[in-house]
Amino acid sequence: MSTGNYYYIKTPNDLISVISLWSSRGSSLDPKGKEGLSHFFEHLFLNKTATMPNKIAALRKIDGAGLFFNAYTRKNSVYYYFIQRAQDQEEAYKILIQGLREFDVEEKDIYREREVIFNEQNQHVSNPAAYVWSLADKGLWRDSPLSGSGLGTKSSLSSITMEDILRYKEFLFAKENIGFLTISSLKVSPGLVQELVQLTTADESSPMSSGDYVNAGGSNKIICEYRPMDAVFLALSFPLPGLASLVKDKLVLDFIRNYLASGWSSRLIERLRLEKNYTYWVYGGIESFREAGYFRVSLSTQKKNIAEVVGIVVEEIEKLQQELLDSAQLLHHKNAMKAHLLKHYIQPENMLWWYGWNIFLAKRIITIGDYLDSIDTISSSEVLAAAQKYLSVNNLHIAALGSISEADLHASPRL
Repeated sequence: MSTGNYYYIKTPNDLISVISLWSSRGSSLDPKGKEGLSHFFEHLFLNKTATMPNKIAALRKIDGAGLFFNAYTRKNSVYYYFIQRAQDQEEAYKILIQGLREFDVEEKDIYREREVIFNEQNQHVSNPAAYVWSLADKGLWRDSPLSGSGLGTKSSLSSITMEDILRYKEFLFAKENIGFLTISSLKVSPGLVQELVQLTTADESSPMSSGDYVNAGGSNKIICEYRPMDAVFLALSFPLPGLASLVKDKLVLDFIRNYLASGWSSRLIERLRLEKNYTYWVYGGIESFREAGYFRVSLSTQKKNIAEVVGIVVEEIEKLQQELLDSAQLLHHKNAMKAHLLKHYIQPENMLWWYGWNIFLAKRIITIGDYLDSIDTISSSEVLAAAQKYLSVNNLHIAALGSISEADLHASPRL
């Protein structure tokens, strides 16, 4: 159900409710030299209001009311959300609206959160499994706004001023840029719905603004960062077109991602872990931004195995491009995909991202149940066509983190 830019998704789970505020702006729109501004502002939201004099008071009020609060900044969106019992969702909305209407910040707050984010940056860099994905983005899009982690750099964060924060608040929360989403077994009261609609554009023909986005720039087919570690962390990526071009094919690409790197019987986990003992796990991901996107698998392995690992990944993709899956294979991996999705989307944060991404970015309403049903419609010919269209080995980009150089990767016979 939608009214203006307020959306309600009814769930059979009568225990948990998720309420959220979304903005169609994100880190890819951070001004040059101010990278990390979107994420910086995320830290300052609900910093204090007229009735909550500081951040500690605000967070104590939230916890004491039985509410869980968090926020995320992504490349094309920023969203703030509460998880609570369904009967407490209107109290959560009151606090969310209060933060939106009464945003307040002082210089000392900006200094405090800047120091916190410096520590967050250090934590991100110190996690090689996560950091290699940021390195892979840098390889795909070089100096484009898509290439950053969203956290900014120490230099860019140090340049952010009070004026930047206040200007960004007006930009982020402009009526045409925001929307609200409730996922719950209970509807919120009509009066609250009206209040939420008044905070957004009420014209259903004018959805959240897509903004003035830049095209992704050039790329580096191979990018390495040296670290003295026993393992080498790899991310193998294929660039994808922007969201508008990709959305109709995303279902089939999701299937291919699960076929290659998801459950125990996915091809790369069978071959690289169960048969070869070359890695602990293989992770797969697809991201669809307005400007561009990627299809990616990542893993860690020993340096001596890299050439063979890359060869196996390429071999499995080429099989999909050359041979139709038989009916037994297709059914097996459809069922495995459904199990993976159920496990993933039973978590409130993942369920929120599913509906928020589809509603506010892909501009469609599709339930998780409908998506599970649509998996049954995937054909072997669609899988082959998508693999040929999007996963050309000529477009393979590799990011590597560890005791390795670009020369080592170029020595692989498949590169």
